[in-house]
Order: sequence, then structure tokens, then C-alpha cells
Amino acid sequence: MKRTGRPPIDEEDASVPVCVSLPGRQYDALYTRAQAAGVSVPEVIRRDLEQVGAEDSHIETRPGRSRRR
Repeated sequence: MKRTGRPPIDEEDASVPVCVSLPGRQYDALYTRAQAAGVSVPEVIRRDLEQVGAEDSHIETRPGRSRRR
């Protein structure tokens, strides 16, 4: 039977839920960018984090390795 709901973000790496609090103005800016791009606010945040990770050589990601504690 086919699963319903959102597909996995990454087929090879389990997602870890994260909760953040933002000032209203920062959320509003993210919401505006999300609407313009036709994506969700969490997707905008994921893209920004991915870009920071790609630019920052000291941030290393390892496929298939969970950072859960």
C-alpha cells in the first residue's frame, strides 16, 4: 500500500524534527520569500541552511549519519 503524506526530505538520511522561535519580522520575511518561491517556510529555512553548509567549509555533513542525541 502506498504511503500518504509528505515524501521524505532525503531518502538516505532520516529527518530530525527541529523547533525554533523567530521574531515576527524575521518570520514575515521568510514567509514573503516562501510565497514568492512557491514553497513552504520550512523549505526556505532548509535551503538557507543547505547554502550555509555549502559555503562553510567547517560544517560537515555525512550522508546516512544521524545527529540525534
